[in-house]
Amino acid sequence: MNFLKKIVAVGVVSFAPVYLSSQTAFSQEYLKSFAGIACVFTPDGKYIASGSEDNTTKLWEVSTGQCIHTFTGHTEDVNTVAFSPDGKFIASGSDDNTIKLWDLSTGQCIRTFTGHVEGVNTLIFSSDGKYIASGSNDSTIKLWEVSTGQCIKTFIGYSRSVNSVAFSPDGKFIASGNDDNTIKLWDVFTGRCTHIFTEHFNAVNSVAFSPDGKYIVSGSSDKTVKLWEMSTGQCIHTFIGHSDVVESVAFSPDGKFIASGSWDSSTKLWNRNTGQCICTLTGDSFFVKSVAFSADGKYIATGYSDETIKLWDINGYIITPSSAPPLIALPKPTAPANLVISDITYKDNKNNNNNVLDAGEHSEIEFKLSNTGKGDAYNVIVKCEETNGLKGISIENKTIGTIKSGEAKEISIAINSTLELITSQTNFKIEATEGNGFNANPVEVQLLTQEFLAPKVVIADYKFSNEHGGQIKAGVPVNLKVIVQNIGQGEAKNVELNFTIPHNVFATDKQDFNIGNLATGDKKELNFEFFSNKQYNGNTIIVDAVLKEHFNRYAENKTMSVELNKVVPPTEKVVTTGELYSAKAPELASLTSDVDKNIPYNNKTAQKRFALIIGNEDYSAFQTGLSSEANVEFARNDATVFKQYCEKTLGIPEENITCLTDATVGKMRQGLDKMNKLMKNSDGKLEIIFYYAGHGLPDENTHEPYLIPVDVNGNNLQSAIKLSDVYQQLTQYPAERVSVFFDACFSGGARNKELVAARTVKVTPKTDMLTGNIIVFSASSSEQTSMSYSKKQHGLFTYFLLKKLQETKGELSYKELANYLENTVGLESVKINSKEQNPQTNVSNDIKDIWGKWQLLQ
Repeated sequence: MNFLKKIVAVGVVSFAPVYLSSQTAFSQEYLKSFAGIACVFTPDGKYIASGSEDNTTKLWEVSTGQCIHTFTGHTEDVNTVAFSPDGKFIASGSDDNTIKLWDLSTGQCIRTFTGHVEGVNTLIFSSDGKYIASGSNDSTIKLWEVSTGQCIKTFIGYSRSVNSVAFSPDGKFIASGNDDNTIKLWDVFTGRCTHIFTEHFNAVNSVAFSPDGKYIVSGSSDKTVKLWEMSTGQCIHTFIGHSDVVESVAFSPDGKFIASGSWDSSTKLWNRNTGQCICTLTGDSFFVKSVAFSADGKYIATGYSDETIKLWDINGYIITPSSAPPLIALPKPTAPANLVISDITYKDNKNNNNNVLDAGEHSEIEFKLSNTGKGDAYNVIVKCEETNGLKGISIENKTIGTIKSGEAKEISIAINSTLELITSQTNFKIEATEGNGFNANPVEVQLLTQEFLAPKVVIADYKFSNEHGGQIKAGVPVNLKVIVQNIGQGEAKNVELNFTIPHNVFATDKQDFNIGNLATGDKKELNFEFFSNKQYNGNTIIVDAVLKEHFNRYAENKTMSVELNKVVPPTEKVVTTGELYSAKAPELASLTSDVDKNIPYNNKTAQKRFALIIGNEDYSAFQTGLSSEANVEFARNDATVFKQYCEKTLGIPEENITCLTDATVGKMRQGLDKMNKLMKNSDGKLEIIFYYAGHGLPDENTHEPYLIPVDVNGNNLQSAIKLSDVYQQLTQYPAERVSVFFDACFSGGARNKELVAARTVKVTPKTDMLTGNIIVFSASSSEQTSMSYSKKQHGLFTYFLLKKLQETKGELSYKELANYLENTVGLESVKINSKEQNPQTNVSNDIKDIWGKWQLLQ
């Protein structure tokens, strides 16, 4: 097959000799052109068959480029062609609703298969050559017996066009792609659909089985290629890089590579295992309609919308560059090249400037690649690899070619992600290799990744009316006002609304509305007017609102109805509506604990509830000579996250919350004084919440417990804050109730030592110290240590306090909370820290009979 030396013209189709290096990027060059759109190789690779919009099927000799035969007989476009496994026959499917079987030795049509009622889009032979499967615009798949031309089975289950069919290598299954965005797997013998693959967001245009039958590959109008595991039905990889509809996909004969053709005028070759795009074939600015591998896997044929088929040599990419003999010798260096990667930036294509790779995002890493050596750099290839093993990331490598001495090039690497991406961190390793071994030092780029935040588009409300009010009657226009709203967590793009109405009911204007994009919480009011004629005999008029958005899965349809002869109000000329619920998109968490995320939101506001929250962690920064081991690990996180629960879950307005981290004695006293004055100037109906995480110590003589500000030394308790003073300020004036939470201890177990991170100074406040409507939740008993939960980055007591608030959304009684903390923390402390820690609940005598019934949410 020495067609590289030939120059042949066949009709209006021409091709010229092209000599390619094994590392050349196929940006403009190809080996040959033929005529047609659909293309397929013979099993021996000697011929290509093509189908065309001129109603013909042609057979081309690969080695010469000559058209050997033209098969005529179809009366409309030929959309699909296939060779029998023995290479003796060609089957062709046409818009004339027929399939024809052609004898290659005679060129005669030996059989016509009729039964489809609309155009045939796709067909394929079974591996034994006994059957043909076909898919049609009539929404059916048919199984034909080749020897008789009889349709022996029709597979029904689609409501839209069948775009592609593929036989499994063992002939037991048929896979099909459809305009309803799904891939269906059919049992050939029973005709039943055994599995539906549903992760594409738009029409599935092409499907193919791997040679071993373990995988299915699919190409879709959602611009992606997906790889599916046959045994489980799971999508195990999504290949991203095309910028338009993917029309055709094919496996290489060894199953290691996948080719995909797109409306973006390119064909991409992918490594099946790594998901890397090995090369991109771009010829003209026409859509790629079909792709096919030769039997030896060295060539790809691509069919275009301009009625040409191009043949490409991919041998240098299938075989690794180190083992593939280049067709052009690599220039020998006369001086060393020195490649340097610098000025790396990340371009966020969502334009939200968050420097995060979001799910479903197309972004880029840009950098400068310079050759500072005295010699030229040849066959430079830029490779980028994701090293953390995250799914849902696709990267396209680039062939740069030659970089001369002293030259610098601006490089852009496309980083694409699918909706499979999780919230995590990804690492990219960027390398630049040179043909003679003068490679650049690799660099690494770290990025945060954000999981997909789904929109949810709904009809939030609707209302029927007419112009003057009165009954709904035939011939009287009825106005339907709807509110379309996105109540999901992510932006809804390309939102559309279509109203469908019964027979004998007519719209006065348009039924289709293009809404555009809706951010979280955004809404759009629309009016749809209709009327019925006198032939409408129903008692109600049913109107269906069909919503769509970009992904075709995050919109809910709505069925609405209005009774005939029902009195409705007049149509409002000016409409004002209250604010509908607007879902709050969660912020990207900076902490790893589960209680720091998904904090429940309560839309009730407790205007008379106030909170003072203190988290003292960094004692060493305020006290010279104190080691960092004396700090209270995670106390700041305890306080800041407890504040979020107070605001979001317990309904305390943000202006009612005082949150202090690493508080000095002055700040702590100011905070307590503020709470005291609030109660003094109220009617006794205020509720106070006081939370403290930090060190506590007792006086060694009086055993009086103290809270320790970050600027107070354990040997100078006169400057610390007495626990009794805290209680006195919180109960001096009447209050509805006072709730105190201590993640600290006061016993003096480490009295003669430095303050330590384990919060080892412990004493439970005595009940006789408490007066008024006050309840105190303490982290441990007097004989125990209040420990941390390092894995969750919280104090152990605080973690389970927050966990209960998260699970119950704050809807529980004080008694339920006390029981949960005592039982759960006691058990988990032994499991996690191998020490006992039993929280205590203390109340004043004033409320001993009623506190258990108090509710956290009033």
